[in-house]
Amino acid sequence: MHDTAAVIVAAGNSTRMRLKGNKNYIEHGERMLLSYTIAAFDLCPQVDRIILVIKPSEKESALKAVAQSGTSKEVIFAPGGDSRQESVLSGLEAAEGSSYVAIHDGARCLIMSSDITRVLKAAYETGAATLASRVSDTCVWLDADGSGSEEYLDRSRIAAIQTPQCFRYEGILNAHRMAQKEGFTGTDDTGIYRRYEGKVELVYSEYKNMKITEPGDLEIAEALLKLREERRGSDAAE
Repeated sequence: MHDTAAVIVAAGNSTRMRLKGNKNYIEHGERMLLSYTIAAFDLCPQVDRIILVIKPSEKESALKAVAQSGTSKEVIFAPGGDSRQESVLSGLEAAEGSSYVAIHDGARCLIMSSDITRVLKAAYETGAATLASRVSDTCVWLDADGSGSEEYLDRSRIAAIQTPQCFRYEGILNAHRMAQKEGFTGTDDTGIYRRYEGKVELVYSEYKNMKITEPGDLEIAEALLKLREERRGSDAAE
């Protein structure tokens, strides 16, 4: 058995959502969006405990989200930093003693426990793995002025990196501490791990796993959550 902690990062400012508050605490029906994220990790049998990285000023809202999730697992709160990278390191330090960690964006509330399990199992075998999705759109390099260039990319060789991103604990902790020491900023945890530790396995998502970033994303996520709830209700009725 692998002692595994989930590090859920929910300490952002939601600037692109143009909100006064944190998007993780937006309510869908009677539940906050963050509660759906927590519930998915609660349903994952490989996860032993949940580290929730939050702004200390938002702990009351976080506690409410935890209660709404119905989780029976231990939840540990860690303070968020000025950047996502600092927040992840705070969460990793709170996960001391774990063998593996699954790092996830709280705003990816559509994550399925089955996908979490698949990425963790890949990480147990290789040391590092991340959820990803195939790119179906045509992609093009941008010129300096933001217009499309004449160079089109081979989409069969492109993947969009998502979360959770799962690692052997000592490896990702060392990578983050080295990045902090050198002042290196990565776009995500796989970039930091690749720089200091090595290869990251890709596991392709079976379900919609969007991150709520723009206002329009919220409408899509709420529609998908409603559909998921209706399907569960229909299955239960049968």
